[in-house]
Amino acid sequence: MANLRLLKQHILHCLDEIRFRRTTVCPLTYVDKYVAHQTRPSYTQVIPFDVWQTWTTVHLPPRIARIVRRFRKLNPEYSHHLYTDLDCNNFIREYYGGSDVEKAYFRINPAYGAARADFWRYCVLYIHGGVYLDIDSTCEVPLKKLIKSNDQAVLSHENNKIADWATQLKMMSLGHFLESPPINTLIYSDNVLLQWLLIYTPSHPFLKSVIENTTRAILDYKESNKEKRSSGHVRTIALTGPLRYTDSVWKVLNSTTNPANTYRVDGIDFSGKATFQFWGHNDKNKQRTHYSILESAFIIDDNL
Repeated sequence: MANLRLLKQHILHCLDEIRFRRTTVCPLTYVDKYVAHQTRPSYTQVIPFDVWQTWTTVHLPPRIARIVRRFRKLNPEYSHHLYTDLDCNNFIREYYGGSDVEKAYFRINPAYGAARADFWRYCVLYIHGGVYLDIDSTCEVPLKKLIKSNDQAVLSHENNKIADWATQLKMMSLGHFLESPPINTLIYSDNVLLQWLLIYTPSHPFLKSVIENTTRAILDYKESNKEKRSSGHVRTIALTGPLRYTDSVWKVLNSTTNPANTYRVDGIDFSGKATFQFWGHNDKNKQRTHYSILESAFIIDDNL
């Protein structure tokens, strides 16, 4: 049965490649920006019933659009929000206008859309709470199988080890970054915490920490000459992405404020219940250049 499903997905993907180009806009590529919950939940939880996703436009590659729609049908208790780049920018202006957060967000080169999306996800969850999910990732099971009624935050790990990035991070001179893993609080303290799927109540201390940490990292960051820069991938994951998120959570867990009753840790990839970058996710790179191959400056600075 599984092999038959994979064969069907492969055939559909090949047809998409033939029929749809980068600029194609049609009903098969369109995803509604907002879908209100279709049913009232038969269970309770403190995590708000909202799912947040973002992409450049509401017209997604067909395969990704199908998976987003399927995920929405799998979770009818939730209201689903798809924010475009413009929507994210407007959100930051509305809720963080005049602050260092706004200044830092708009200091990020818009070519690094993934970095702005990183920053936005922390901010939207801090304000509203709910579930954030990368547009190219998904869950094959309903969210109610990931979230318990009293969960305020659910953490999970990647397979990637923090030590794998040590050489590249040393080149960036980021100061006291990922130096002190917390003891006896995380399942895999040497693994990166994933942030392609985030589950939070509003105003959670982990989110407060990552927003403050990311803001300061961007405002303090000095871009190296092009010849000495780390890759676009490393700069993104260190300044706004999973490494910055991991460092921020560590700082809270190592602080004198004990958040022990405000989170739960759920293995790697939510104990296999969630899927990072499903097959065919690279279709999105036809619409926006992937940050991993960018060589341009990460920040907007007149001196660069």
